[in-house]
Amino acid sequence: PLAPPPGVASASRERAAGELSITGASDGTDRPRRARVRGPSSALAAALPEILVGDRIDDVIPVLQGLGLIGTEVDR
Repeated sequence: PLAPPPGVASASRERAAGELSITGASDGTDRPRRARVRGPSSALAAALPEILVGDRIDDVIPVLQGLGLIGTEVDR
């Protein structure tokens, strides 16, 4: 089995929709201690409360579509 050295590694790639970030942590065994994938929609979802201040409820859907927010990407 593949056992990476202990430590933390991360990488990110710029995509058309934003930055995709992947982080992995190993304790030296063949199973990862931690793995995390953060897509560009995560940052957009975090900014929504500030973006939607003062907007009406019927403005939410057009704002989400305009940002290109992908719900399944945020739900990881």
